[in-house]
Amino acid sequence: QERMPTVQDKACSDGKYTGEVDDKGLRDGNGVTEYSWGGRYEGHYKKDKKDGKGVERGRASTYDGEWKADQKDGTGTNAWKNGRRYEGAWKADEISGEGRWRWADGRSFHGLFKADCPVKGTLVDEDGVVYAVTYSGKVDIGNEALKPATRTKLASPAQEDFAKAAQLWVKGIEAAASLAPLAEKVAELEAVAKKKEIEEKKHAEVLGGLDAKLSEAAKADEIASKVFHGLDEQAKKAEKESSDKVSKAEKTAQEVVDKANKESSDAIAKAEKAAADIIAKANKEKDAAIAAAKKQADGVIKEAEAEKAESTSKVRKASADARSKADAANKTCQAKKKAAAEAKAAADKVRKEHDKADKELKDANKALGDQKKAHDAAKKMLEDAESELKGISSKK
Repeated sequence: QERMPTVQDKACSDGKYTGEVDDKGLRDGNGVTEYSWGGRYEGHYKKDKKDGKGVERGRASTYDGEWKADQKDGTGTNAWKNGRRYEGAWKADEISGEGRWRWADGRSFHGLFKADCPVKGTLVDEDGVVYAVTYSGKVDIGNEALKPATRTKLASPAQEDFAKAAQLWVKGIEAAASLAPLAEKVAELEAVAKKKEIEEKKHAEVLGGLDAKLSEAAKADEIASKVFHGLDEQAKKAEKESSDKVSKAEKTAQEVVDKANKESSDAIAKAEKAAADIIAKANKEKDAAIAAAKKQADGVIKEAEAEKAESTSKVRKASADARSKADAANKTCQAKKKAAAEAKAAADKVRKEHDKADKELKDANKALGDQKKAHDAAKKMLEDAESELKGISSKK
């Protein structure tokens, strides 16, 4: 049995398609594709590819002719918006075989093509002069650098008739070009009408389905009324049971709340007692730390003062001894020159002892400075202890 075509509106890889599809949903048969980039194809498809007769309108040109597996293949006409036009044979998306080409300036070539390149035929220039020409077959017909390999002017009556026919063909193309916008508009209107027809058919199918669903809904409504009556009775019963459960739950919840309040009060009392114990212990430790710091500071100060007194006594004694020796040396020096030399030696010795005494005094002063630093350190320990006490008091 022959398959009936299905018409669909569907998104496809290159745009939106309206037309016939196969049982797999692929474009198959006649249809229209509105390309996402703005172009349009209207014609025949086979296994989701353009195949058969079709018209494709692009940005730069319009092709009307035969297709095979998404390529121009067979007989067709391609008209470019820049004025160029080709009518004739195509193969694998290229101009190949017999055909005729018209340039925008009015010249035309009629003859054999291969892979978009002219090979040999007749050239009619813009003035209507006819030439028999051959080409290398390697330069594209649309290339501005295209030139005939050979060119022979033809002037026979038959060639003049050919030239007139070629000119008439060119004029026919120009006339057709002037009608092209109207043809495009007609094609668009036809496509819109076809699309509207398809949509109306869909709407009719949808309305038929809705009528069936409305009938089913009426039956369902009758059944639902009976069900709702039974549910209403069940709801009343459930409401009473729910009310009893709520009362019981409220009583249980109140008991839980009372128990939680008692446990919370006990926990607060324990926490307050623990906090008081911690504060008392901290105060005791603070007092002990302060007493120890004071005792240590007093010991350091007494030791420093004793060392200072001892050093001062030594210095004074050494100074008195030196002074006595100096006096004796002075008397001896006046008595005898020899004694003067001895006195000088003794004086040097005294000077050394004096320097030694000065050094000891400096050492004593340095020791006193160290004791002062120790005293300052003890004082800082005391201040730190007081600061810690203040911190503990603020936390309390």
